[in-house]
Amino acid sequence: MYEKKEMWANAHIRGEFFAGLKTTSRFEALNMQIGKFIHNGYNLREFIEHSQHYLDFMRRKELVADYRSLYGEPVVKSRLPELEKFAGEVYTKEVFRLFREVLLLASNVRVISSKRTSSCLLFEVGMYRQHRRWSVAWDDEDDEFHCSCLRMESFGIPCVHIVGVLVYLDIAIIPGNLILNRWTKKAKQSRHIDGVRQGEIPDSAYMSMHAAMLDDCRELVKLACRNFEDYFEVKKRIATERDVLREKAQGFTSEGAEGVEVRDPKRAKHKGCGRRVLTSTGRFRRVQRCR
Repeated sequence: MYEKKEMWANAHIRGEFFAGLKTTSRFEALNMQIGKFIHNGYNLREFIEHSQHYLDFMRRKELVADYRSLYGEPVVKSRLPELEKFAGEVYTKEVFRLFREVLLLASNVRVISSKRTSSCLLFEVGMYRQHRRWSVAWDDEDDEFHCSCLRMESFGIPCVHIVGVLVYLDIAIIPGNLILNRWTKKAKQSRHIDGVRQGEIPDSAYMSMHAAMLDDCRELVKLACRNFEDYFEVKKRIATERDVLREKAQGFTSEGAEGVEVRDPKRAKHKGCGRRVLTSTGRFRRVQRCR
């Protein structure tokens, strides 16, 4: 039984969405990154400051990754250029790399048989020179695919068996039920209500909007400074709009924060900080009195 313990985790998480998490290695890597910014000797103020530095560092990395995903075009490497180009337009760069590995293996998939049932079209597929078989169900009315390996349900990326059936059916795009919104480039876009965008602006859009508004402000300053009347009028309008936006921003940040005072915690003596005593072996050890 213990020889098969490596299969225990996969048996429990199979068919459940865990985004590919099987071990604690990602959390250990996160702890290692946090350890570069935060140490155990920091007080509360230093802890908050360095935590903010770490958040700024991670947000910067996320901003760079979003920029590369939005404005970079991947090079086609597989023999399925239509599917690969479509995936490159939909998925982020990191997820596209994972899906490309599936595309490269799709040529090894063989459709052995197919039969029509009352609800779907069932395909029996296998890999080249392998005896194991998988079942892929296709609901042609709703254009939904499901595989017996449950990789799509566990990780959120189509498995190689479903991609093999897509190639067999000569489908050049990935169906909607095989694309998770969290893996797409549009995952951070603000939602539309009655044709109007609402919500916070993503970091990638913030940079472009900041640059565009800066250009408009430069031209406004250049035109307003040509005579005194325009200068004082524009300056008054800008000050009014600035005060309105400042009050609006302060209303979000200061809500519920009044009357709260943050101080450093009291340092308490822990085990091992007592006086040093010389033992019979000639070594020193600390003795703590219990009170």
